[in-house]
Amino acid sequence: MSLWKVFERSVRLYENKTALIFGEERISYKQLYEKSCHIADHLYEIAGGKEQQKVFILSKNSIDMVALMLALAGCGSDKRDNQKEQENITTEAGQKDQDNVTTEHGQAQAKDEKLTLEYVCEEFNIDESEFDGVDFDAFVSYYGLTYENIGEGDPRFLLNDYKELQDRTEIPDYAALKITTNKFLPEYQDQVETVIVEHVEGETCQTTVIDLKLGKVFTTNGNIENLSADDIVGAADDATKDAIINSMNNRNICGWEAENVDEDSDITGIQAGCSIIMKMSDDTCYGISYRSENSTGDMDGFVSDMESLVLN
Repeated sequence: MSLWKVFERSVRLYENKTALIFGEERISYKQLYEKSCHIADHLYEIAGGKEQQKVFILSKNSIDMVALMLALAGCGSDKRDNQKEQENITTEAGQKDQDNVTTEHGQAQAKDEKLTLEYVCEEFNIDESEFDGVDFDAFVSYYGLTYENIGEGDPRFLLNDYKELQDRTEIPDYAALKITTNKFLPEYQDQVETVIVEHVEGETCQTTVIDLKLGKVFTTNGNIENLSADDIVGAADDATKDAIINSMNNRNICGWEAENVDEDSDITGIQAGCSIIMKMSDDTCYGISYRSENSTGDMDGFVSDMESLVLN
């Protein structure tokens, strides 16, 4: 994955969040993207549409310099990526094979086969210790890496970028959410920003958080207070929201009404087999807790759906 593609993904996830701070100047990912695209278009026009042109840069450290560097990374990227997508993978016998990718060491890998840590470290000369503290499957999922595309970029750069992203992520205080309603209304479906599921079995607690506003999915073997950036397992996007809404419809969530939950009660005060908390864009916060034997509708099914989103 190229630098430009990594940047585009960050723009989609953190559109209005601060991307750069230089002195007293701040710029969001969206603004930086627009500035870089404008510069890239201008450079492409100056070059007369020709690729592989040399560029000499003389600039002081500034936000504009970063935008220029990104613009250079983005010039012609779509064209190059399209060319790569159209290339056929050829086997040793010289025959086209759309189902397999031949690695540098001559090993055929199925396109839909999941990348392994051992392969990435061996193929790109990365020590396994560099992945300490990193969920490898979450890393692969976050960048959409496959045997087919991982060679297009620098996996070590992506790894460092992923580590920095985890360090920079500010986790909202989900434990401080206050429940304001005990009945889920139909109009809440399109307004859902955050879904929290705490699933208690015996002495263990599995917590899943899907934050559509932050663009993150978390899971931890503990309660909500212990959540950290290390628990990020993937990105939450439009497809994630569609899956949540589909589950709401399939599980007949509208009309679910909790008993014995006072308004403005702390979500950590809910004690049961499962707790479901949903925060809406207008700050309405719905909460319900239950045990399987007294659940309303298909609550177990909804919990299972949300936990499955983490695994996909």
